[in-house]
Amino acid sequence: RHSEAYDVGRGNWYMLTSRNGVHPKANMMLKPSFGEPGQCFPLKGSSGFVQIRLRGEIIPEAITLEHVAK
Repeated sequence: RHSEAYDVGRGNWYMLTSRNGVHPKANMMLKPSFGEPGQCFPLKGSSGFVQIRLRGEIIPEAITLEHVAK
């Protein structure tokens, strides 16, 4: 699940969600190359959320949140 997506037209992210509320390309968010310029997950508004569910319990060692500069 994620906040309402920003409608960017018929580009890469046009198919906003599937029946279960998961974006069809949501797995891209977990890949290291995702933060490159042009690879974005646009959400409406000035804030939003993305829910990541894992198959089992983990103990995180670090969390990194990055945003490409304007």
